[in-house]
Amino acid sequence: MLCYEFMKKVLILFAFLISISTFGQKNELVGIIKQNSGQSFLIRMDFFTDSLGAFSGTTTVDPFGPYKTITSVQGIMQDDELMFTEIGNLETSIEDTSQRYCFIQTNELVAMEKGDITYYKGTYTGYDLNGIVCSKGEIQLSPKSSLKSKAVKKKVRSNVKNDSRSKGLTVNSLETLPETRSKQEIKRKRKILKSSEPILFHQTTEYLDWYSESIRIHLKDSYDEDKDSIAVLRNGELLSKMELSKKGDSFNLNVDGDKVVLRIMALDEGFSPPTTLEIMMYDEHCIYRSSIRLEQYQWTEIVLTKKIKIDKS
Repeated sequence: MLCYEFMKKVLILFAFLISISTFGQKNELVGIIKQNSGQSFLIRMDFFTDSLGAFSGTTTVDPFGPYKTITSVQGIMQDDELMFTEIGNLETSIEDTSQRYCFIQTNELVAMEKGDITYYKGTYTGYDLNGIVCSKGEIQLSPKSSLKSKAVKKKVRSNVKNDSRSKGLTVNSLETLPETRSKQEIKRKRKILKSSEPILFHQTTEYLDWYSESIRIHLKDSYDEDKDSIAVLRNGELLSKMELSKKGDSFNLNVDGDKVVLRIMALDEGFSPPTTLEIMMYDEHCIYRSSIRLEQYQWTEIVLTKKIKIDKS
């Protein structure tokens, strides 16, 4: 049993490393978790984002303390908000086996500015492996690069003060220096739709409001590629049968009428049960992402209700 569990963790870690290698832009956020119970922990998140803002990576909670825990994470990052869910434990320093792992699922972490620093702030809920709430509180994250740049700017400003007479510079002249901004930076303005649960299981129904008549759907194996297969049904009619891969498959879904019921059913659990997959749906207005775990012939549903998009411009 120990050997099996060890090999399963190795396979999950290997598949996870392969999945993050397909993402382009590397990011690192650091910050703090404040539990409603009063306890606080440092947190670091390392991840890679794709062109849509979807990302995979790891969180490290209490990186320098006795509760250090590294967890795989996935989420979505847009220009003005961030949302993520911890998926599986990769490493822990906790010796007390009676303690439950508590996996974070955030609400919208809204981008804010304070001086030269941009940070994301919001609330989270923690769930154990059985889906029971085990923690609630606030979370705040800042790009590590912005913290470094602020420290460098302070040092430069100090040097300017000390040397301004000899070089004819003033502190105010620093404000005219151009900002360094990547030419490859992509604007991401979609609204992130939160999944109702960290992971969708059998007979879970997700309700989402949508604003367009066509949605792009992407489905892929979220762990090791082991020949998991699924069926996708639209209002009870078969749309597609597919064998899941790490690269994934995409298709367009037309939202005809006021409501569409999308059912995903597991056909084959592959070499390493259960069937594990990731779903992402997006259009020009919204983006949604979640994980699904099903045994053979189990299903989960996503109900899409079409809404009228209100132009606030």
